[in-house]
Amino acid sequence: MVQPHNPTKTVEPEGDHWRYRVTCNGIGCDDAVIYEGTRSTAHEAKTAATAASGMHKPILTDRLDIRPPVDPDQERFVELFGDEEFMKGLGTLAGEKADQRFRQMIERCTEHPYGEQALIKRDTRTIIGYTGAAPWNDIGIARLEFNYRLVRCERGQRYGTEACGALLDLWKQIDGGEIFARIDRCNTASKKLAIRLGFARVSSREEILDDGTRREIYQLEAPSR
Repeated sequence: MVQPHNPTKTVEPEGDHWRYRVTCNGIGCDDAVIYEGTRSTAHEAKTAATAASGMHKPILTDRLDIRPPVDPDQERFVELFGDEEFMKGLGTLAGEKADQRFRQMIERCTEHPYGEQALIKRDTRTIIGYTGAAPWNDIGIARLEFNYRLVRCERGQRYGTEACGALLDLWKQIDGGEIFARIDRCNTASKKLAIRLGFARVSSREEILDDGTRREIYQLEAPSR
């Protein structure tokens, strides 16, 4: 298993802007900005940097920072959980349910280094979605499923391929085995992405939800570690 890293944490005051930077070496990470904000959010920024430093390494792709969610991210994720387009197929969440869903993401990252993580667009420092593994109770069998969601305005730009590919590479390196994806039968884009990432449809399996929605099951296998 990947061990939590021991980063060098620095604060860089830039006028009214403070940047908390974590420098580390390892998987996909050379110099990662964990959180930044104005002087008025300096305390929250420091809390975020400290919390993240005890977790697993951030992953840097060409355009994204991928890291475990931290407390200052909660407002943004609660906003996303209330967005009908972002939560299409699952239903929106608000209030305590949205807060619980955010805490669930944090817990999943403590369980697995490739658990559900925040996707940060590097050039704007904006959270544009999440991706990662989550537990799935498959008719009494404990499995892992892989999830991802992006805000509508960022779709169609291969962010899904970039982010999911990076975390799946981490899964393959650490654990491997098998992981699943449950995809709405009508979601052509997500099915194409799954196939691009190496998933194959389990032709004998399909879920039918209470509202009649049909989900196809996809599976990815890699050598177990």
